Order: sequence, then C-alpha cells, then structure tokens
Amino acid sequence: MNGMVLALSQTLCLIFWLLDVSTGVDHGPLEAGRDGRGGKLVIECESDKDCKFSSGRCKNGACKCVNSQILYNNKCMNNGTEDALRSLKLEPITIGYACESDFQCSLADPESFCNRGVCDCILEGNGLCGAKQNGCFRNTFQCRSSGRCISQVFVCNGKEDCEDGSDEECSRPSCPVGTVKCTNGNGTEIKCISSAGRCDGKKQCPSGSDEQGCSNLDSRCPSNTFPCKDGTCIPEYGFCNAIASCPDKSDENIFACQQEFHQVDYCPFRCDNGRCRSRSILCSGTNGCGDNSDEKKCKICKCPRRKKRPGPYVVASSTKWHIIQARPRLWLNRIVFW
Repeated sequence: MNGMVLALSQTLCLIFWLLDVSTGVDHGPLEAGRDGRGGKLVIECESDKDCKFSSGRCKNGACKCVNSQILYNNKCMNNGTEDALRSLKLEPITIGYACESDFQCSLADPESFCNRGVCDCILEGNGLCGAKQNGCFRNTFQCRSSGRCISQVFVCNGKEDCEDGSDEECSRPSCPVGTVKCTNGNGTEIKCISSAGRCDGKKQCPSGSDEQGCSNLDSRCPSNTFPCKDGTCIPEYGFCNAIASCPDKSDENIFACQQEFHQVDYCPFRCDNGRCRSRSILCSGTNGCGDNSDEKKCKICKCPRRKKRPGPYVVASSTKWHIIQARPRLWLNRIVFW
C-alpha cells in the first residue's frame, strides 16, 4: 500500500514540476506572479506568429514574455521601468492605502501585498509594522507612493508637498483626515482646506464655515485649534511657536513651551526634551522641538522580510493529502513526502 502511495506521489510531483517549469503555466495576470511582483498571462499558441504582443515567444504551446518582462494588455514590458509603470498607469502604493493588485504594493515594498483591498505586510511580524501601524507619528499625513509622512497642515494647502500630489487630492467625496471640511448652507461638504485655515481670521470656505464657532465662551473650540484663556480659538500651529497669537498670550505659556516636563493642562505633543509643541510641527521639516524629536518618525516602516518564499506545499502521507497554504498567493509548486 505504501509503495502505491509513493508511486502516486512521485507521479504527481512530476506532473506539477512539468506544469510549473516546462509550460510556465501562470498564476494570474499582472498581479499574481509567484514572487508577487507581476505575472505572465498564458496564451495558447503553435508558433511565435500566434504571439502577437511584442517580444512574445511560443514555448511549449504557450505565449510567454522573455527577459523577465511582464505582460499587460497583450504587450510585454520591462518590469519596474518608468515606461512600464506609466503604460500600466500604476504607481507604488504604500501600506495602509487602498490597492487593486499585489503588484502595486510590491512596487513600494516587496514584502507587502494587497490584502482585501489595502496594502499590508505579508508577514504580520510582531505587530509593529503593517496597514494599521505604519511607523509614522499619529496626526501626520502619509504620502501614498513614497511613504513619507508630512505635517497635516500641509494637506490641502494648495501646494503639492508629496511627490505624487496625494496631499492635494482635496475634491474627493470625503476630505483627508485632519483637514477642514467646507460646507454649504445645508451642510453638504463641497471643499477641503488645510487645518491651518481653521479660525485664522480669514474666510477660505465659500460659506465662511471655517471661521464659525471660533470662540469657546459658549462651547469648546473646534478640533485642530488652540483655546486661548480669553475664549478666543486660534489655529493649533500657533501654540508654542514663539509668536503670541492669543490676545492674552496664553498660547506661549512659558511652563509649557520652554520648561522641561512641566505639568500643564494642554500639551498636544511632548518632545523628548520635555517641552510641549503643537502637532502641526510633526514632520514639518523643521526642528520645532529643539532636539529634532518631532522629525524622527516621518517615514513609514519596512515590512518584515521573509527568510524563505512561502509555499504552499502539497504534503503526502500514507493516509491523506495535506495542502498548506501561504500568503499572499497559492501555488501547488512543491510536493514533500514523509
């Protein structure tokens, strides 16, 4: 009995090997290559003439790209080149952003993949890096392609601070986190502006909604603003920036802004040296703390590296077959016996 199982296992092993190596049977278009960086769509053929896309060759009855090229829209292109990416209309997508394919994510980090529509690390690791934990300061904005993080006051300020311009995509159905939503008379969101424009005394929203509720005498100050002791609300970036913006100068409290680890009522960000600063200085490109601690978490983390490419493996025993699955894609490319 064991001899029959072994013979069957060896036969199946040979079949899988032939499919994987000889015919190059693919594992999906573009996004589903075995290394997660691009696949080779298989088109049946009898000769090279049947492979109408450029650089295509007929091998063992299947059209295949050569020289590590990828196939997209029936055209072979160099994987990773700017021309190829432009033709694919793809850009690197960093962890935490919406994606359509593994390929997009792997352009930014080869150890990431498209997990239910969001780029995420292939290995979960110790939970310190992934779609929900990108390694940047909270209350900063992550550029989609580069993974660089910038101050939230730079978002929707009319100037592209991200290389891909993702910080100025401000006409979408919902505003980026941390920006101000301009609304019309019936409350419909029509525009997004930088949080730096909230309660700065200048109307930037068509309806002037960015300057409404800017007194905390009757209610609390809006988010991303600082409450002066006299009841005035000012943009948060005015807190501890060495320029008194509150009429009573309460935004430049010496205990909060200059002394180390002093207990104060308001301290949005505590520098490593113990001083308080606004969250607006985080990843602003300037040494706002004096010890540069506000600039130390301004690039997303790298996903954990895999020691070995994942299986899955088809495992044959004398009694049953086992399929061990692995992320992010499933291929029956190896058989192990015991």
